[in-house]
Amino acid sequence: METLTIFTPTYNRAKFLPKAFEALKRQTLKDFLWMIIDDGSTDKSAMILDKYSQCNNIKIIHQQNMGISAARNIALKNICGNYLMFVDSDDILPDNTIETLMNLAEEKNADIVEGQYKSFISDDEIDIHKHERFQSSNLTKLNGYAWGKIISSEKLLNLAFPKGYEYEDTIISTLLI
Repeated sequence: METLTIFTPTYNRAKFLPKAFEALKRQTLKDFLWMIIDDGSTDKSAMILDKYSQCNNIKIIHQQNMGISAARNIALKNICGNYLMFVDSDDILPDNTIETLMNLAEEKNADIVEGQYKSFISDDEIDIHKHERFQSSNLTKLNGYAWGKIISSEKLLNLAFPKGYEYEDTIISTLLI
């Protein structure tokens, strides 16, 4: 069993999937299962994902379109590692991101380890979001997004993302805190 399961919900992201795939292939830590939930895409996403299903550590689940919360909830029903990480289909992880976060999670026996991230405002403008080094006293500084964190699987066993809401992941992050 892999130590980490990475979940990616996707809907009509054929344009972004190859870059996300390449970024995960370049990760220095290789012991993870990447589970991609295709939420009824109508573009070429399903075809691209089916090519990736040939890799040993990738599992693809195709479902009819039910929204991102439903896709994330399918992921929560299929947890199979000690830790999980949500990576959106338009996210590009730097090469050693997973190893760095997993090492810290295991070293500290942490429930959640969050990394910094960059938002691309335009082609030449980047907004960098940083958090101070992990300390239990500043847990309330956790960002509201589901992605960008290594989370202990047991912390999500009885949770579900609410359907029909924008920013549905902020509710889960609040419950985790």
